Amino acid sequence: MNPNLTATDAVTNLRDVLYQGFTLPKRTLRIFDGNPLDYYGFIKSFNAKIREQVTEPASQLEYLIDMCTGKAREAIKHFSSVTPPSLGMKQAMETLHNRFGQKHIVVKAHLDSITDVPPVKLDKNSLDTFVTDLTNCQIVMEAWNFASELNSSQTLKSVFKRLPVPLQRKFVERVDIEADEHFAKFNQLVKFVKESAMRTNSFFGQVLADAEPNKRLKQQNTSKGSKVLSVQTTPAAFAAKPTLVCPDCSANHQLW
Repeated sequence: MNPNLTATDAVTNLRDVLYQGFTLPKRTLRIFDGNPLDYYGFIKSFNAKIREQVTEPASQLEYLIDMCTGKAREAIKHFSSVTPPSLGMKQAMETLHNRFGQKHIVVKAHLDSITDVPPVKLDKNSLDTFVTDLTNCQIVMEAWNFASELNSSQTLKSVFKRLPVPLQRKFVERVDIEADEHFAKFNQLVKFVKESAMRTNSFFGQVLADAEPNKRLKQQNTSKGSKVLSVQTTPAAFAAKPTLVCPDCSANHQLW
């Protein structure tokens, strides 16, 4: 407790804590599976929800191990045996950082999330997911002064190739007309994908998306009908002719 607090301030703080406890929604604890993309968010959440509330190092370490899964948990689970617990906690945090939180590891993971992925489909969910990945990558790379990596020809080419072919054609037209250059910037590409996703999510975009499955089904039915028709209209000339045998001489000739 802060010794400089007056009795009134202490009562006010206690009232605020009690009010928040009863009115604010319960915060859930993040789980970390070793994905570098989630490392900094997890550490920030852990520090705010656990380390600032729990003072005992042994309890902090127990929480940390419980909040990790997969390869992250495997990397730190044995530090519960280290004494004193404060040393085990320190070593566990350092291990997580060295394995999953170094900047070059996180940067590579973000670049892979937008370049080393399957081609994006021209539908709402696929475009929305791609926009999220592009935006997250851009925020981190610019905050860490790695924007030059985004504007490299290799990155731009890989992101461009992830787009559906119709969007590739539209982006080429936009770069030639609006930017008047053949080498676009990453923020231009992100802006274009965002706009494309917004159009897909619009009212008429949804109408078009709903009509596409019916159109494909109609085309499939038409194709099947054509195949059946071609079989039914096979010329009679290809049918087998009956063999004529003379009842008198058993020869194959006209009977009259």
